[in-house]
Amino acid sequence: MVHFSSFHGFSCNYKYKQVWEVIWVTVAYSIWKHRNVCIFNSTKFENEKIP
Repeated sequence: MVHFSSFHGFSCNYKYKQVWEVIWVTVAYSIWKHRNVCIFNSTKFENEKIP
């Protein structure tokens, strides 16, 4: 969440800030999961396969 907090323009009000935090965490988690699959299964990173 430290990186997310550096974007001051997205925190217009509390509701929008919560929505952006959920989106931010979801994207970061999806990329992290795909990264782990690539590392532990020795596969190539492909943008199209990120859920």
